[in-house]
Amino acid sequence: MTNCALLATGAIDCWGNNSDGELGSGSTTAPDCGGTCSTTPVQVSGSTNATEITAGENGECARLATGHVECWGSNTVGEFGDGAASGSSDVPVPVVGITDAIEVSATAFGARALLSTGHVECWGDNAAGALGDGTTTGPDCGGNCSATPVQVAGITNAVEIAVGNGADGCARLSTGGIACWGSNEAANSETRPPPIATCRSPSPGSHSSCPSATRKATAAANTGGSDAPSASCHRGHTPCSDPCSSVHLV
Repeated sequence: MTNCALLATGAIDCWGNNSDGELGSGSTTAPDCGGTCSTTPVQVSGSTNATEITAGENGECARLATGHVECWGSNTVGEFGDGAASGSSDVPVPVVGITDAIEVSATAFGARALLSTGHVECWGDNAAGALGDGTTTGPDCGGNCSATPVQVAGITNAVEIAVGNGADGCARLSTGGIACWGSNEAANSETRPPPIATCRSPSPGSHSSCPSATRKATAAANTGGSDAPSASCHRGHTPCSDPCSSVHLV
């Protein structure tokens, strides 16, 4: 287990396990745990302008002020997005082709990036269609992953992204709709986002519906047998009187 903190200066400090270079310090050794961890924060090498950090199973990614994304730690299934799918790195590695990310979210074995264009790109393991490109295969890892970013099919107006158990993802769209893909646990997997279900807009002057500004997509994959995620619309912890259909919003 490794923890990281984004500092006001744009630097990143990490502490905990370092067996795969998760500390990003330029070394796979550390002063504690017999040389495999650090019980005090150490600075990630070269981190000076990070604006967001996110952690996966055995590594981390950071979004920079420039719109680029860098990842470090384990790279067994293309978690770095740099074209390779093996080994590890104890320093940040740039993800290829991404220069305008406005959000990044790591999964257990990969990551997703929301671009300024409204598109979503994914890289890493493609189990259960986790990349959202319409397949469950990829060009790397013997056909099971993509070590470079691929675009999620059919999404051009995303404004927010979220991930669940590592093999799924969801995007909130500018229309108020939600699109999800990947593992659906108890039901069928989707290899690309299914048809969009949209919450009804609040009536003028009404306070019974959820304002779209309070909606946040969450990847709630286990739906107990339905082939599309389902839940309801809430304001805080209070259900709205105008529920959503076939989406999960909080």
